[in-house]
Amino acid sequence: MVEKLEQYHPKEIATFDPFRAKDALDDESILAEIEGRILDRWVYTFLQDGKEISGLSKEGVDQACLELSRQGQQIRENEITYQVDPSNPQYILFTAKVSRHLVDAKGTELHLENIIGTKRQWLKFAPKSGGIKDDPFWYEKGAMKALRNARMRLIPEEIKSKIIALAKKTGKTKTVKDPTPPKSTPD
Repeated sequence: MVEKLEQYHPKEIATFDPFRAKDALDDESILAEIEGRILDRWVYTFLQDGKEISGLSKEGVDQACLELSRQGQQIRENEITYQVDPSNPQYILFTAKVSRHLVDAKGTELHLENIIGTKRQWLKFAPKSGGIKDDPFWYEKGAMKALRNARMRLIPEEIKSKIIALAKKTGKTKTVKDPTPPKSTPD
C-alpha cells in the first residue's frame, strides 16, 4: 500500500523527505498502539536516487527486540528525559537511555552496554482535514520514537536484515512515496 506524504506531515515541507515521512507513519503506529490497535508493518521502503532503501518501523524494532530476547539478549528501557528545544519552543527534545544484557537460561545476567537515542518532537500536528493543531499525544510520540531510536542502535545488522527479509516475504512492509509528480521539464 502506498501512502501520500501530505496526509501525515505539515504542508510547509517543500521537498519529499522519506525519513520525515517514515517518522510521521510511526506517529500513526504510536497512536494505533494507544488506541489498542496493532499495525502490521515492520519495514518501510522508499526510493532514494533510484535505489530501494528499507528500514525498520517502530513495529519492526519491536520484532527485532523480540528476536534478540529469543537469543538471550534483553534490551531494557531505562530512562526518558525531555526538555523544550532552546532553538524553537514548539519542539521538545527527548533522550532515551536503554541497555543491553545477556541473560542465560538460569537467569544470570551480564550487562553489555548502555546507549541513548534522541528525538525532536513537534508539539503540533497537521490533521488530514487541514490546518495545524496542538498535538495531545506529543509526549507519547516523542518518548516512543526516542526509545525506538535508542533500541535500533543496539540491534545488530544481522537481526535487522532478518526482520526486513521476513517482512518483505510476509507482506509486512509499507512503501513511502513522494506525493509530488515528476516534472516534465527541468527548471
